[in-house]
Amino acid sequence: MIDFRENFQLPSLNNAIDEELHKLDKSWTSEDYDATLNLAKSIVESTCKFVYYQKNSGVDLTGNLDKLLKNMMKSLNIDIGNNNFFLKLKSIIIKIGEARNHTILAHGHRKQNRLIQKEEARFYSAACIDFSTYFLKVFSKTKSNRYRIGELIEPEGREYINLSIQGHKVQLRECLGYVNFACIEFGEKVSLESAIQNATTVINQVLPRDTDWQNREKIEASDNKFKVYSQGYDRDYDVVFEEVNEGWLICIDNVNTEFTDYSVKGFRDFSSVDKKYSLGNSSLSVIKNRKELNRLISDKNATNIRKLSIKLIKDIVKEVCRQNGWEKPIGDVKTQVRTVASKFKTVIGRDDLLWNVLNEMLELIMQPRLRLEKSEDYILYAAFVDDICVFLINLNTIYKRKEKEIPVNVIGGVFNLDDMLNFSRDGDDSFFSTNPVLDIKLMVKSGYIEKIAFKFKTISTRYDEFVDDTIRDYFPSQVENVSSDDKDLKKYYLTQLNVYCEEKYSVSDGMLKVVLRLTK
Repeated sequence: MIDFRENFQLPSLNNAIDEELHKLDKSWTSEDYDATLNLAKSIVESTCKFVYYQKNSGVDLTGNLDKLLKNMMKSLNIDIGNNNFFLKLKSIIIKIGEARNHTILAHGHRKQNRLIQKEEARFYSAACIDFSTYFLKVFSKTKSNRYRIGELIEPEGREYINLSIQGHKVQLRECLGYVNFACIEFGEKVSLESAIQNATTVINQVLPRDTDWQNREKIEASDNKFKVYSQGYDRDYDVVFEEVNEGWLICIDNVNTEFTDYSVKGFRDFSSVDKKYSLGNSSLSVIKNRKELNRLISDKNATNIRKLSIKLIKDIVKEVCRQNGWEKPIGDVKTQVRTVASKFKTVIGRDDLLWNVLNEMLELIMQPRLRLEKSEDYILYAAFVDDICVFLINLNTIYKRKEKEIPVNVIGGVFNLDDMLNFSRDGDDSFFSTNPVLDIKLMVKSGYIEKIAFKFKTISTRYDEFVDDTIRDYFPSQVENVSSDDKDLKKYYLTQLNVYCEEKYSVSDGMLKVVLRLTK
């Protein structure tokens, strides 16, 4: 059975969207993840504008992301106030937009932002492209005539269809379910000039509605090659005449040659389900359930697909915890995902913003009265489940790889009491060391040191060599200074751990107190 992912991809309909997808993939492969997220949001915005323009007789849509989403859905007669499925879709994209607004590409910031990391960028981009793919399909299904370039092929699932237009044989071929190529057998033994004129009606019935064969332009001064522009799709279509024994073969192509070199195989993993869902001891059951999810799409049973989706995500969370020696999570699927995601902070740039998106997606998946009506509703639902599952699996792989590199017994690093012989437990999550000149208290959370408090009993100034050396011992090797307006506060970026840290000092009773603390 073909997996839904093979055909659930962004079609090539509009040059602006094609260009953004091309740039998105390039930014991801070049590790510019903030740019990747920025382009993912732009693809959603361009999709909204494209659909609205088509549905409103060439009216351009403007406004912020929220307004674009509302107006695009309204143009498709979607009442988000009465349908929680679409309300959640909108909320997911708004939360991704908020994550984008915390990148270096957004407008002005009061404080420095942490960079988006690899798997965050992939996850956000996958969700945005799934959203755009879905709404392009929903929009395309509103069209009554499905026999033109850029429209869904009908019947669906066919690689090509044969038609007769004014007695001429026409074959339409598809890509990702959309007509992208037409071949007209124009059976008149006439000159090229006559064929160009006589074929006007049949060509116009294959090209998009807003094009006119009479407005054609020659390509490269060739007599038999032309291009025709569509305002709605914002692209040119190549039309080529080739003389054959029976008359003329007229080929109309939707290929955008400017971006034919792009491939989304960089950011989007098109590996088999068996490979993407390889997860140690649980691989067989997880892969089996993922394939069953694919089968349930065609059944259109919302209760069954919801139940299996929740089980699939929980099984992945359970296996991730087993592999890392973490306690088995409890609670509903949202609680379990949040628990395991909180342990991946060293490989996540902004865990707070990420959780906002995951929270909305999981709430959509968990809806007790799930309203999935059309086949594409089920596909988008399964796509979001797939996005979350693959994200967790990839995060786990990166985390385990990086865990071997994470420093021990420094701020932000792993705490190992066996290597801290001078420290003893001072509560559930704190450890204490004392001697005549120095007290040190470590605060530990989820196995990592998140705060260190020093008290120098014989020193009252921060600018002391012993103080510098002592504090330096509790920093990892890769540290960058960050500017601060507070003279009593120092800020650092712990490059290796991808977190920020602040150092604040004070003097009390002639003793210097210094606190190192991880910050957002």
